[in-house]
Amino acid sequence: ITWVNTFEDVNTNDWYYEAVKFVNEEGMFKGLSETEFGANVTMNRAMIVTVLHRLAGETEEQNSNISFSDISNEEYYSNAVIWAVENEIVNGVGNNEFAPQNNVTREQLIVMLYRYTKLIGNLTEEQANLSSYDDVNLISDYAKEAFAWAIEEEIITGRTTTTLAPQGIATRAEVATMIMRFSNMINKV
Repeated sequence: ITWVNTFEDVNTNDWYYEAVKFVNEEGMFKGLSETEFGANVTMNRAMIVTVLHRLAGETEEQNSNISFSDISNEEYYSNAVIWAVENEIVNGVGNNEFAPQNNVTREQLIVMLYRYTKLIGNLTEEQANLSSYDDVNLISDYAKEAFAWAIEEEIITGRTTTTLAPQGIATRAEVATMIMRFSNMINKV
């Protein structure tokens, strides 16, 4: 079956075209609407855990109780949050809150992918040397190991040749690209 691009804002010459095609074909991402992908729209915590939940092939049937005061069981992402917390891919933000609407930074996304890789037992020990990036000091301590792993595995690249932008908010195009690379990495035979 050939993928039919219904997104008016995704063209074959866009750097993220193949990634959007991949995540949409695989059912990990839907568009913001039938005709809009929203490549430059930022992604929040609820969206990211939903994508990772779909990547894991999880169904929507799971029904435990949410342990966060800012999420009810009726949200589209409720089961994804339960799955992600139970599998130690994400934590809350404190005060018994998950903060589903908070934007996700590039380093937070990388940490989630790193933890997911640990979950499935596919983690390599190789780490890139990040010293050539001017903003390496902006990577939070908890994310340094994950970032070095992600650069080594080519899941993420710098926003420029000398900057990683770890505190930058991840866009849908960036996340789609990282998810495509990540999926290809974990499915290598």
